[in-house]
Amino acid sequence: MKASVTERDGKYYIIVYLPKDGDGKYKQKWVSGDWTSKRAAERDIPKILVEMGDDYVAPERMTLQQFFDRWIVQQKTAVRKSTWSTYALAVGHINERLGKTQLTKLKPINVQEYINYQAVNKTVATARYDLIVFKKAMTSAVRLQLIRTNPCADIEKPKVEKYQIQFYNSDQLMQLLTAAASSPIYVAVLLAATCGMRRGEIMALRFQDVDFTNGVISVRNTLYSGEIRPAKTDNSARSVAAPPEVMVVLSDIYSQLQELPEPLNAHVFNKGDGTHYNEDYLSHKFSKLCKLVKLPVIRFHDLRHSHASYLLNRGVSIKAISERLGHSSTSFTMDIYSHLTQQLQQQAAAVVSDLFKK
Repeated sequence: MKASVTERDGKYYIIVYLPKDGDGKYKQKWVSGDWTSKRAAERDIPKILVEMGDDYVAPERMTLQQFFDRWIVQQKTAVRKSTWSTYALAVGHINERLGKTQLTKLKPINVQEYINYQAVNKTVATARYDLIVFKKAMTSAVRLQLIRTNPCADIEKPKVEKYQIQFYNSDQLMQLLTAAASSPIYVAVLLAATCGMRRGEIMALRFQDVDFTNGVISVRNTLYSGEIRPAKTDNSARSVAAPPEVMVVLSDIYSQLQELPEPLNAHVFNKGDGTHYNEDYLSHKFSKLCKLVKLPVIRFHDLRHSHASYLLNRGVSIKAISERLGHSSTSFTMDIYSHLTQQLQQQAAAVVSDLFKK
């Protein structure tokens, strides 16, 4: 297919010249946008042609799956590889139930019923993410004038039930750490329980991020969907003071990797050859460890909560804990641990009450 740019009434349009239809006649597709010059519109021609595809199907006959087949290809160069993978997964979900629906006949009720189905039969998180991808794709369809309005625009999102955090007390933490000492995931458990690091941060941690002299760990990266990327926010990128006992364990692991070409580039939590494990491996092993030790089975992420809870009970300030965990603000930290801060308030009131007993 070919395309050109024309101007009409002060607005620029891309005209796409379509293949012959069933009657042997050529057709045109006019695409509007917010281009402010002819050159700006011309720069978008390749993207428009990719979105429409060489195997163009007339809008009135195009199914949702046919549209998604083109859209997902275009997204491959527009987003990160890991993001594209999650997009593709969501598109697969949608096509499974709605793929045969004609694009022009897709109604909000169809989308709402699909999202409701996903929330009940999959998870609320899956339903909400599918809606995000669905809405983004339909926005593209509107821009290409394949449909007039976005059928996802006013869809009601399923509500997320607030997760009730779980955590181990100090005795349980020590029981876990003692049992984990002979486990291949010991260093990961140790970093989460004593430094409050997230799973992805632990998976991405390299020895070049460890300052053995000053006992400080620099959290710079995270592992997400198999891809190591920079920490998401300025707060997530942080320096964490590690206990001496932790530094001894890290030093021991580092000494065992000296035969590698670049030991500083090796991952702290590694397979023995400096390379990192995947996220599912850690979660699976941690769940088995909890059962083995006969402790309540919690998520690996709950070790962060256990770490924060221990520090709160020992009187460490909310500000210091918030910085240690890499939270966006102290108010966010207080909201998460409101149940504990309420207990501390009661303890504070009891201390003040002692004043009247003298």
